[in-house]
Amino acid sequence: MLFVTEFEFEVGEKEKHEINFKYSKWLGDITIKSDGVVIAKNRVLLAGQSPIINVSVGNSEKHNLRFDVRPQGLFFLKPTIAVYVDDKLFKDY
Repeated sequence: MLFVTEFEFEVGEKEKHEINFKYSKWLGDITIKSDGVVIAKNRVLLAGQSPIINVSVGNSEKHNLRFDVRPQGLFFLKPTIAVYVDDKLFKDY
């Protein structure tokens, strides 16, 4: 879909969790799910705003996730989203 960035990845060794990230640039909505359950929602109210979202997942094996959303300036360009797991860069989307 146009103006939507969505991706999934897995975290954990013994206690695995499927993380889903969805950012609608048109509406400014950010939704993060763990195993299909919403764990964070945010809304970007101002164009050019660079939200940073921190969440934790896991019970016996906890992981801290950080999502840095970096807009690219022009509205039609996809943002860069840096994902950190336990303060280490996991991947740029």
